Amino acid sequence: MGDNVLDNGKSRLFKFSDKSACTQDLMVVFDDDGSDVVWEDFDLCQINKITLKYNRKSGTVSADTE
Repeated sequence: MGDNVLDNGKSRLFKFSDKSACTQDLMVVFDDDGSDVVWEDFDLCQINKITLKYNRKSGTVSADTE
């Protein structure tokens, strides 16, 4: 995945320039076990920041937007 891999606690700026396709899905694949999570219909023209949180004990993954 190259530049699209993030270590725990790290951030990365991704730029989306296609204003005609503001609504996008986001998939995260976890390196440790290969499991994935998909969020649908993020409006990237309205969101400035997405914070992903993973609770290893409960297996819960969440995405907070700003």
